[in-house]
Amino acid sequence: MNQFRGIRGATTSDGNSQSEIEEATLELLQACISKNDVEIEDIAAAIFTVSQDITTYNPATVARKKLNWNFVPLLDVYQAPISSDLKYCIRVLLLVNSNKSQEELSKNFQYLKNAKHLREN
Repeated sequence: MNQFRGIRGATTSDGNSQSEIEEATLELLQACISKNDVEIEDIAAAIFTVSQDITTYNPATVARKKLNWNFVPLLDVYQAPISSDLKYCIRVLLLVNSNKSQEELSKNFQYLKNAKHLREN
């Protein structure tokens, strides 16, 4: 039976250009989806946060334009500014319908590039 679940992930962009943000976002979303066997129809919503230094493009636009998530509710917000925060950090919370347990999904959360140390398990 499918239940409402959350899938977390984070990565860093190499910079603030549109192409760098697109590349990092695509890598993160594709990893989250493939590692958790998620189909687009399973995604209820995606919430993205970005560090304050990402100002030229947003991850929701990447998901909509590059992955055709046209009917998935998407939201971008800034992370709370913290002095020790990662530069060019992109985080995502995918809300999905899944027959997997939350514990099982949590084993496949994706932390890439400089964001690896955010979740060391």
